[in-house]
Amino acid sequence: MQRYQQAIINDKVPLSIFDLVLFYTSSLFALVVGLIFFYRINFTDFKFDTTNQAIILNIFSIVFIAFGIYTAILNRQHFKFKFIESSKSKEEKEKIILGIANKSNWTLIKKDTNNFKFTDTFSWSKWRYNITVIYDDNGFYVNALTTQWKPIDRGTGKKIALETVDKIKGCL
Repeated sequence: MQRYQQAIINDKVPLSIFDLVLFYTSSLFALVVGLIFFYRINFTDFKFDTTNQAIILNIFSIVFIAFGIYTAILNRQHFKFKFIESSKSKEEKEKIILGIANKSNWTLIKKDTNNFKFTDTFSWSKWRYNITVIYDDNGFYVNALTTQWKPIDRGTGKKIALETVDKIKGCL
């Protein structure tokens, strides 16, 4: 089975090990720091000057643990595709994708069978994103992920993916 078919079945963008480490580093770091603090405060002979110090450090560790879990869940959501149903031929779908990329000034990073990976143009006002577009007989699958480490995306990747979906719908 080809990699793009596996991505469609899993409903996740195919990522390298490096990309996975990059996306989950902040989550893992926050989780580990929070757990270490929580363990040291509650299960060792750690001495405090006041009870308030123990409460504040427990709150601090719980916030770190919650942040780690939240960003891990959020990152998994970022990897999902947006789907556009289309019965056009594969040649027409490829023509649509390349036309949108050309109009949007995207740079082609990688092209495999039915799988395109672009990067948008750099701007000082926003992060650079990789746009993945996969197509098959059923339609288009679109995703946009940041190229730099960024623990919280604030919806920009989803916005770029939805704008790409709208552009594809406009060409159908």
